[in-house]
Amino acid sequence: FLNDVLRIVRRPGCRTVPQLRQLFGAIKKAWRDALDPATLPDPTPAILADALALLRSFRLIDWDQTIPLAHSLLQTLNPRPEWIRKIKHYFVDEYQDFNRAEQRLIGLLTTDAESLVVVGDDDQSLYGGRGGSPQGILDLQADQRHDHVSLVKCYRCKGNVLPPANAFLATMKPNPRLLIPARPGGQVLCFRFKSSKAEVEFLVNWLTARIAEIPKESKPTDGAVCLFPTNRVLNSYFDFLSHRLPCVK
Repeated sequence: FLNDVLRIVRRPGCRTVPQLRQLFGAIKKAWRDALDPATLPDPTPAILADALALLRSFRLIDWDQTIPLAHSLLQTLNPRPEWIRKIKHYFVDEYQDFNRAEQRLIGLLTTDAESLVVVGDDDQSLYGGRGGSPQGILDLQADQRHDHVSLVKCYRCKGNVLPPANAFLATMKPNPRLLIPARPGGQVLCFRFKSSKAEVEFLVNWLTARIAEIPKESKPTDGAVCLFPTNRVLNSYFDFLSHRLPCVK
């Protein structure tokens, strides 16, 4: 598609597919942020018009354009479709992973609803790459018209794991929501090694023992999980361990 568009829109500043892809990135970001891409600096508006014409000829819509289109269509419908007017209660999960345009559409959909329950965590956003906006849930929390319930009881980590986790949270935020354990137990073990070779040998032995504890009739979720800070570190450890242990990356 970019090659087809480039033949139509080629001009100074937009002569290659990478340059065109960068311009389209700005257009898609504008759609996700509930902004009009026609207001972006030149030559983006003219390129957008030609691209939309080509999309229409193939009966295609860009995924990021669907939400602003839906929002625009819903605004023009008077009265709204009966099936929408019948919905009185909305429950929205993982609200921080919706982008601004999606959050705005949710706001429009729920205008006449009796209740809206939003669940989310402003400390995370797995979909930041597609515009996921934790700011949306922070804005709702700041609005005094809304009830706010903070869920701090932790069912994922046992009691002994939470003090270091809470200490870590306190280093990242001035007013952290400290977690409360739902069950006792758990352990945090810290090790120090003289060399990376010694560390790998320890990991091989330790993980081998953990794998041996997995029941023969195991579930897909049974096993040990190793977390690493970056893809580069992950790749390095995987190269060390993959030929000595059954593991996947």
